[in-house]
Amino acid sequence: MSGRDEDLDLAVRLLAGTPTHEGRDPLLIRQWALVASEFGSRMTPPALPVRVVERDGGLATRLLARYRSRPPVVEIYVDTVDRAGAGVSPQQVMVRTLPYVWAVALGGLCVTAATYL
Repeated sequence: MSGRDEDLDLAVRLLAGTPTHEGRDPLLIRQWALVASEFGSRMTPPALPVRVVERDGGLATRLLARYRSRPPVVEIYVDTVDRAGAGVSPQQVMVRTLPYVWAVALGGLCVTAATYL
């Protein structure tokens, strides 16, 4: 299995494990993960120094990772990573989820611009 397949499988497991996706068709969730991965891989993130911080408390807030833009920091919730049983380190989660984070951020920017401009 290639690294891309492993990343996609991890994304599917993480998406399927969220409460809002209970009972959704696994093929639909896999398609969402694939679209986000392809979109994120085409993006060229700006060369910003991003600090990575490991935190607890993700289970209580239902977060795996979070990106904060000011100052640029990626927060990895190690308790959620451990509970997911993904067999990966928090650093690997950060690397694998960064394209998705950029896609979500860009989507939010587009929605905000369309709403307020």
